[in-house]
Amino acid sequence: MAVMAYGCLVCGRDAVAHHILQDSPSKVGRRDHSLVVPLCSVHHAELHDTFGDELAWQKKHGLNLANEAEFYRAESVMGGIL
Repeated sequence: MAVMAYGCLVCGRDAVAHHILQDSPSKVGRRDHSLVVPLCSVHHAELHDTFGDELAWQKKHGLNLANEAEFYRAESVMGGIL
């Protein structure tokens, strides 16, 4: 099943894929297309536009996006998507 089909991690609404940021000083060009999580457009925009700080956003919502992304990557591998 595609990651977006799971619904937003925060509210369950229809989702888009958010590429989690990798641990690097610049965070530029460090996105792995197999490390994504489902977020609705509202929460995706909140993360990018309001917070701009993925760690603070995760804390607010009680999430660990790296762990979530690993779960969805494993699901995608088992489902033959990756």
